[in-house]
Amino acid sequence: MNRNKKTEFGRRLKSLMLERGWNQSELARYAEMGRDNVSGYINGKYLPNAKHLHKLARALGVDPQTLLPDTEALPLPPQDEEYLEIRNIPGRHGQVALRVSKLLDPDTALKVMRVIHEARH
Repeated sequence: MNRNKKTEFGRRLKSLMLERGWNQSELARYAEMGRDNVSGYINGKYLPNAKHLHKLARALGVDPQTLLPDTEALPLPPQDEEYLEIRNIPGRHGQVALRVSKLLDPDTALKVMRVIHEARH
C-alpha cells in the first residue's frame, strides 16, 4: 500500500480523535478495537480493513470516505452486529449523538426516519 496514503489516513484519524478530546485508548474503546490497532493507524504503519474502517468512522461520527477519501465503496460490516449508542458530543450542548444499527422491516425503518427528519425542524 502507498505509504503516503497510510500517513494521510493517520493524520485524518488523529485530527478527528483530537477534535473530540480523545486519546488513542478512548478511540480504541469507542471503536471497539485494540489500542495497538489505533496506534498503528495513527502512526501510518498500515491501513484498516473494511470492518475496522467502518468501526472507526462510526465511533468518530463520520463517513468511512472522510477517513479514507480515495477508497471505492466498501462493504458494510456484517449486519449481525446490532448496536444502539447515545452519547454526548463535546461542544454540542443540548444535543446527543445517536447511532443505531438494527435490521427492521421497511415500514418501521420509514417511521424511524420520519422521527429523525421531524427532529431536524
